[in-house]
Amino acid sequence: MNENSRPRLVAIVGLAIVGVGLSAISVAWATLAQHLGYPVPPSLARILGRFQAGSALGIAQLVVLAPIVEEVLFRGVILRVLLWFYPATVGVVVSTAVFAVTHPNVYQFVPAALYGVVVGVLFVRTGSVMLCVWLHAAYNAALGVNPDVMSLLWRLPVLLLGVWMLRRGLFDVFPIARWRKTGVSMIDGA
Repeated sequence: MNENSRPRLVAIVGLAIVGVGLSAISVAWATLAQHLGYPVPPSLARILGRFQAGSALGIAQLVVLAPIVEEVLFRGVILRVLLWFYPATVGVVVSTAVFAVTHPNVYQFVPAALYGVVVGVLFVRTGSVMLCVWLHAAYNAALGVNPDVMSLLWRLPVLLLGVWMLRRGLFDVFPIARWRKTGVSMIDGA
């Protein structure tokens, strides 16, 4: 393993762990929504049911298709265009709002907004849609795991570990400029 691949591997593993950890927030939110009497939308129940049953369609839809389509659209197109015209903060907030609105139920809206901010900042810092896809896939995969297998108490420490690994691997060890295409500064919005 060369000197550049180790920090990249740490960052990618960190992203996966952050995705699993972020699922803790979604699980906590879903638990609150259930206690308040909100029914799980049938479409969401169907997708999660397929995934938990091990259906190839459910797994592909949740862990492959949705992350690729949503990240290419929301970060690769919408956020990138916003960054041409507005400061990064405005771009992240607007793209997050659009992302959250496309998840229009009580179970997904707030977690999608939180997730949108995290992945928006990741995109601004790195300019990489692929890293956003990786985080999204890990997040969705962790959400699809049966809550009996991965309890909320297990997910919260994982979030902290993931944040530390992400910080160490992506922002401290590996220079941010190497993650971006030459000459493109996503931080400045230029």
